[in-house]
Amino acid sequence: MLSIDELNFMKNKNIIVYYINLSSAIERRERMERLLSQRGVHASRVEAVVIRSYDEVRDIYNNSIIDRLYTKTLMLGEIGCYLSHLKCMKNLLESGMEWGVIMEDDIDLSKNFTHFMRTDWMPNGVKFIKASSIIDEGRIFYREKKSISLNNGYSLIKICKPIPVGTQAYFIHRDAAKYFIEHFSKIDGPIDEVLFSPIFGFYEKYGSWSIFPFLSRELGGTSNIGKRSPGYGKIYTLRQFLVRSFYKYRKSLRKFLCVKEVSKFDMR
Repeated sequence: MLSIDELNFMKNKNIIVYYINLSSAIERRERMERLLSQRGVHASRVEAVVIRSYDEVRDIYNNSIIDRLYTKTLMLGEIGCYLSHLKCMKNLLESGMEWGVIMEDDIDLSKNFTHFMRTDWMPNGVKFIKASSIIDEGRIFYREKKSISLNNGYSLIKICKPIPVGTQAYFIHRDAAKYFIEHFSKIDGPIDEVLFSPIFGFYEKYGSWSIFPFLSRELGGTSNIGKRSPGYGKIYTLRQFLVRSFYKYRKSLRKFLCVKEVSKFDMR
């Protein structure tokens, strides 16, 4: 008998889709199921991880401000979110499939999202692609001049500024998932910072391509994990100062080598 993952893979042709949802978030689950049905996307629900005390994660969460580049203490909800995405990546590896999409349950999806439920549009060598944006519609951002043209007016771009945080929806190849599991199962920052910020090693390994116009966006409303203030927290050591200064300088320099773009969600 085929597993749920295998059935969903057959329906989506080439890609397994997971969405993360708390057991208590029934309204979000019902809304997400309706949205996915309307978009013709078949997905497996993944139970979100709930952490109730720091003692539960003392073996995987380094709370030392001296050792971490991200010196703020993560909220328990942020740790649960991190582990939920890690859980989805492990599910992808266990499924035996090449590609997965990992989504959160507070998003809107383009009507054309189903057109990307194959792998034949993906350029060779690209193994991690962001489908979402938290950059407000119409807002200016900066992207690298180099882009990859896709069919039907879409392209892959690399955003220079602001750092494209947010884990609402992304495509991930099993190689990238395996690398993340092997190197980032110990938590050093919020999941979106570790995935998309150049200060962490995953970005350097797999880049940070985004589909543009964006295929997904965050809905307004109260977050289940809480709202954090911007920045990485105070600097306490020379190492933290040097590393952060290097990436801050590099980000400022890259801005001059990038072009302005206007944020746009795909409404077609």
